[in-house]
Amino acid sequence: EHFYDHQSGSGYLAWRLKTVQRNSAQEIEKSKVSFQGGPKTHRSMHSPVRQLSGDEGNEAMSVMRHSSDITLVQDKMKATFQQRQKVVQDRAAASTVLDLFPRFLDTSGLNEQDFTMLFGEEVSGKFLAKWPTFFKPRIIADCKNLSGSLHVDELLLSAQQESDDG
Repeated sequence: EHFYDHQSGSGYLAWRLKTVQRNSAQEIEKSKVSFQGGPKTHRSMHSPVRQLSGDEGNEAMSVMRHSSDITLVQDKMKATFQQRQKVVQDRAAASTVLDLFPRFLDTSGLNEQDFTMLFGEEVSGKFLAKWPTFFKPRIIADCKNLSGSLHVDELLLSAQQESDDG
C-alpha cells in the first residue's frame, strides 16, 4: 500500500485529504443558519425577557424618553422589543420608529441589542463582520424606499456621505 504516489497523485494520503475535505464541507453546510424572507419577515424572539404592550409599553416608552440611566433604557428597550417590531413591520409606520424610540439616536448598543434579540448570538456576531461590505449598501437602498422622516433623512444622508468618503 502506497502512502503517496507523486506521479499519479494517488495513495492513502491523497484519499485521506479528499475524505477530510468532503466531510468538513458537509459539516459546514449543516451548521449554516439560514433565515429566509428578508428583514420584513416575522420571526420569533431569542430572548426570555417579558414583553410589555398596551399601557405598560407606552409607560415604558415614556420612562425611556426621560431617563438618563443607560441600564434602565436598555432594559425597557428589551421589554418593548415586540412593540417596536410591529412598528418596523408596518411599512407606513416604519419611518416613525425613531420618533417613538428616540433613544436609538443617543444610546449606543441598542441596535446590536435588538439584532441579537431577533437573530441570536451566533448570527449577531457574523453581522458586524459583514456590515461594511455586504449589509450597509443594501440597508441604504432599502431606506431610500421609506416614506420621509426627519430622522431617517438625516441618517440616510450621513450614511451616504460616509460611503462616499470611504
